[in-house]
Amino acid sequence: MEDFKDRLHTIRQEQNKLLKEYQTLIADYEASDIILENEVLRKKFEDYQARCIHLEERVRHIEQENGKLRTALTEQMLSEKANMIRISREKLETYFASRTAEGKNRLTSFEYGAKNRVDQLIQQTTHELKEDQDEIVARLRLFSEEIRDRIMEQRVRFQEAERQLLHQTASEFQQLGEEEIGEETMQKRMKQNQFEMKLGLNWINKLGILLIILGVGAAFKYSYSNWFTGNMKGVAFFLLGALMLGGGEWLYRKQKQTFALGILGGGISVLYGSIFYSYFLLEIIGMYTGIGLSVLVTVTAVLLSLRYESRTICSFGLVGGIFRSFLIWQPTGWKGTPCISPWAICSC
Repeated sequence: MEDFKDRLHTIRQEQNKLLKEYQTLIADYEASDIILENEVLRKKFEDYQARCIHLEERVRHIEQENGKLRTALTEQMLSEKANMIRISREKLETYFASRTAEGKNRLTSFEYGAKNRVDQLIQQTTHELKEDQDEIVARLRLFSEEIRDRIMEQRVRFQEAERQLLHQTASEFQQLGEEEIGEETMQKRMKQNQFEMKLGLNWINKLGILLIILGVGAAFKYSYSNWFTGNMKGVAFFLLGALMLGGGEWLYRKQKQTFALGILGGGISVLYGSIFYSYFLLEIIGMYTGIGLSVLVTVTAVLLSLRYESRTICSFGLVGGIFRSFLIWQPTGWKGTPCISPWAICSC
């Protein structure tokens, strides 16, 4: 019995030893740099795989939008091409009609002139040549008929040449209309449209909003010296900023995104300027009220920029908050406390 007990004890010790060795191997395995690196790489692979799926969806969406844009651009170019061909055809038809009428008038004038001259010769012959009157009159009449026949032949040739020319011109216009638009032409037109959109919808839009902001500042300055009371001025320009925000929202819902974002950014800038003037120039609000309103406008600008995913609103809000103070510069110095406005700091 003792031997069996010793054997069990020995087996137990060996099992404990094997368990410790197994735990050591597991610890070494977990502490191995290769294993850790493998785990990191596996996580990165999963992350990249998810990003790849997301990018594939975006690429597919962009390809669909690109196809729609290319179709719209092709339709636009075809419409413009057809319009140009139609206008050119109308101009040519008008030109040919005027020139044809002029040619016909010249032929008619020549015919009438020839007939008049022949009639004059007949009358002159009647008076001067009594003896050979019949013979000469017959010859003159034959000559008159020959002139008339040649004029008729000339008219027929003229009409035939006109018909052939108009038919050839119409065929060339039809061929131009049936020609497909090449890739090079489409790329040139796309670059032209991009330049026009960047200039007309981006820079000019921002320039117009900036001029509105400068005009609001000038109106503040003028009204401060001439018109309403301080409270009326402050309320009026706060109301103007709110109306610009409302107008921007209305334009955005009407699918006028570019102009809407500019109006919204201008409204944020006007609100910043209203707070600045109300505190430093009009002195109708206190410092803490101004700071509170500034924080409120800044939060509004952030929320609007996140909602519309627009850097334009942020840029106009930032510019309006920082540079609005330059609009009240006086020859004698700053009209108010010469310090950095708190809403400019908040906007940063």
